[in-house]
Formats: sequence, C-alpha cells, structure tokens
Amino acid sequence: MGVNKLLKAGIAGEKEQLAKASAKSEAQTVEEKEKPSKVTPKTNEEPPEKPKKKAAVKKHPGGRPTNESKGKISRKQYTLTLVPDDYSKIMDLADADGLSFSKYIERAVNEYISNHQTE
Repeated sequence: MGVNKLLKAGIAGEKEQLAKASAKSEAQTVEEKEKPSKVTPKTNEEPPEKPKKKAAVKKHPGGRPTNESKGKISRKQYTLTLVPDDYSKIMDLADADGLSFSKYIERAVNEYISNHQTE
C-alpha cells in the first residue's frame, strides 16, 4: 500500500501545480487585457518627401562580349568520358602539338568527319 499512497500524493501534487500554473496564466491574460495600448499622437505635418533617385547611367555593358556579338559561331560544351589510359595518351599528343585537350579533340573530330564524310 505504500506505493499507492506515493502515487496518489504525486498525482495530487501535479494537479496542484497545474492549478497554480493555470491561475497564473489567467491572471497574466487579465493584466494584458487591462493594459492600455500605446497610441502614437497624430500630427498635421506631412512626412518629408524622399529625394528622387537619378537614373543610373551605364558606363560599361559589363561582362565578356559574346561570340555572336563578334560575328563568330557560338560553341557548345559537352562531356567526354574516357578510360584514364586513353585520356593520358590524348593529353600527351595535345601537349606535343601545343594544344589544349579540348582543342585537340575538336581538331580530331573535324579531321575524322572530313575523312569519313560521304556525299
């Protein structure tokens, strides 16, 4: 029976704490309702006008000029997947010709197309 008494005492204590907490929250809400709200006094003065911004004059168009604006054909970027051994062989050949990897591949593709083109 000792356990039952402890449980009952614990439950009674919790109920008492809940009752106190709810009484405090009710008292706070009543106080908040009774507080007058702050009212800002109205004046007859008009707010000062904001100065108008001048239209910004662009000095430079900005950015790199496009190939189209230079009259060149625009290029498209693609991804190429290779076996590492093939990539290193192509890089060696490109270095020997003094070209970048992409330029070397572009040259190789154009050469292949011109050699295998059927008309």
